[in-house]
Amino acid sequence: MRITAAVARKPHAAFTIESLELEPPRADEILVRIRSVGLSHTDLFARDGDLPVPLPAVLGREAAGVVEEAGSGVTRLAPGDRVVLTCEGADPAEDGLIERNLSGFRADGSSPLAGKGERIAGRFFGQSSFASFALASERNAVKIESTIEGTIESEVPFPILAALGGDVQVGAGAVINTLRPPAGSSIAVFGAGAAGLGAIMAARLCGCHPIVALDVKASRLELAESLGASHGIDPDGVDSVAAIRAIAGRGTASSVETTGLAAAAKEAVGCLSEGGECVLAGAAGSDSEVSLNLFELRQGRVLRGAFFGGGRPALFVPRLVELYRRGSFPLERMIALYPFADINKAAEDLLSGAAVKAVLVMP
Repeated sequence: MRITAAVARKPHAAFTIESLELEPPRADEILVRIRSVGLSHTDLFARDGDLPVPLPAVLGREAAGVVEEAGSGVTRLAPGDRVVLTCEGADPAEDGLIERNLSGFRADGSSPLAGKGERIAGRFFGQSSFASFALASERNAVKIESTIEGTIESEVPFPILAALGGDVQVGAGAVINTLRPPAGSSIAVFGAGAAGLGAIMAARLCGCHPIVALDVKASRLELAESLGASHGIDPDGVDSVAAIRAIAGRGTASSVETTGLAAAAKEAVGCLSEGGECVLAGAAGSDSEVSLNLFELRQGRVLRGAFFGGGRPALFVPRLVELYRRGSFPLERMIALYPFADINKAAEDLLSGAAVKAVLVMP
């Protein structure tokens, strides 16, 4: 079938809107009509060559839509189901997980996409959802049930669902699934983008205090404080570790690093109290490195990564949806909507910081 997709052809070049050919779903695949798709820094890292994704490629790793067709081997999903498309798998120890998500191809090396006779990577994070339709599998599609409020069936808007497929899930999961902080414990969150704000909202739900947000943009710090941060710090020209310790005494019990920057990662470890734990949740280039103080680590501080927040999307995404329905997770306040045709404007705004969470809406 013919679809419309945004293609990344060259590093640092604009996406191009093209007509491509999409294969029918195989036995273990579903065809999803994409209604909304989130744009993340991970997509831009892949476009610009900072992640080992072959170009040309259709990117897109967090989306929401409706199942149009299901392969003969699919058992949990059916046409008409509303789904969130997210990471293909959650345990980084799973054999080949990272490579499978970044390769842009199926396990057998094939791609479901083609255009003008050329091979185009079409399974980025199991979906390549910068398109009007995408192929996915039960592994990375989460069914979202409707709820009945009185006599009215209630549906969560597709842009909200799309935002839960990636960055927000990563940040919230780093807190809820990986850190699991007790009520009253202190936490610092480096970066107040979508992942950072997800972490801040999750920390508020866990009862953390103080919750310290760090970002160089005043508007994001204001948003962070409105969503649960008790303190905001602009790290530009400031000793961030000293500033955090001025708030949290000997340091915070935990921290979440969402920027992917080496300097921030170093500070996220340095701001911890003895025995504290830092989770790296930000997207970083495949060659990024950081140096750490071994003396500080020997005092019981822990540094760990959390692939996609460290949870199981099939369980965690519905939990976040329910929190949103209750008004406890107001992520609509961080979302900026763009028509799909304006994907390059959305990318510019994401890079400049004008947009916190850019979500593309399909026509």
